[in-house]
Amino acid sequence: MQQILNVLDFVKVYLDDILIHSENIDDHIQHYKIVLERLKNHNVKINFDKSKFIQYEVKYFGFIISNQGIKADIDKIDNIRNLHEPQNVKQLQKFLGFVNWFRDFLPDLSKILIPLTDKLKNNSKSFEWTKKDEIIRIKIFNLISKQVLLSHLDYTKKFELYSDVSDVGLSALLFQGNRLIATYSYKLLSAERNYTTVEKELLAIVKGIKHFKNMIWGYQITVYTDSKNLTYLDSPSNQRITHWKIALSKYDLTFIHVEESRNIAADYMSRFVNDNPSSHSLMIIESDMSKNLISIDDVIH
Repeated sequence: MQQILNVLDFVKVYLDDILIHSENIDDHIQHYKIVLERLKNHNVKINFDKSKFIQYEVKYFGFIISNQGIKADIDKIDNIRNLHEPQNVKQLQKFLGFVNWFRDFLPDLSKILIPLTDKLKNNSKSFEWTKKDEIIRIKIFNLISKQVLLSHLDYTKKFELYSDVSDVGLSALLFQGNRLIATYSYKLLSAERNYTTVEKELLAIVKGIKHFKNMIWGYQITVYTDSKNLTYLDSPSNQRITHWKIALSKYDLTFIHVEESRNIAADYMSRFVNDNPSSHSLMIIESDMSKNLISIDDVIH
C-alpha cells in the first residue's frame, strides 16, 4: 500500500489504513479521486462500510485529528480507569505505560509523575500505595480529561519556545503565536537537581530544542526566558554551560527576556488552554486487499 501511495504528499498510510488530508474541500475531492484512481490501477478494493469521507474530525490510531489540531483519543482513558490501584512495581509500570500514551498532550507530566516514578526504584517487597499516590493517580485522570490540543504546524508562522523549571523537573512548550504546537517535560536526574538555577533554565531550553528538532530545524526560533543571564550567552561561563551554548549555536535562536509573572510556560502548565485553530480537511479510507467490494469506478465518477 505504501508503494502505491507514498508518492502523494497529501496521504498517510499505515498498513491498510489510508488518511487523506487537504486544505479545502475542492482540493480534498481531487485528492480523493487521485487516490481512488491509483488504487483502481493496482486492483485494490475499498471497504466502504468502514470508510469515512470528507470528515472534519477523525479517530486515527489512538488520536483524534481535526481541522483544529490533534489530541489523544479520550476513550483510551477507560484502559487506565479499569486498572486497580497498583499493588506492586509491575502494576505501577503498567499504569505508567498507559499514562505515557498521553505524554505529548499533558504539559509538565514528568514532574507530576515524579513521586510515582521514584517508587520504581524501591524494592518490590516494600512497595506501598499511599493516599498521596492515589491523589496523584486521580489528578492524572483529571488532567487527561482536559488534555491540550496540539495545533497543526504552519511554517508560514514563527516559532516561539517557552520553558519552565523547578527543583525536580523542567518543561518546554513550542508555540506559533498563541497556538500550542508541542510540549516536552523531563524529570531531572539526581545530579542535575544540584545545578544552579541558570544551568537548569538553560538545560530546559537545550532539552526542549533537541526534542523539537525535527519540527524547527532550519527555522528561526524566539526563546522567551525569565532569566536575564540567558540573554547574554556570550558572557564567560563554566564548562557545562559552554558545552550547551555550542550545541545551541547550531540553531537560529533569539533570546528575549520576559518577567517571571509573564512566563507563558508556567501559566500554561496550570490552565491547559489552546486557542485559534487552523483549518484542515480530512478523510479516512480503509482498504481491503483480499475482498471484492464496491467498484472504485462507482465512486470516481
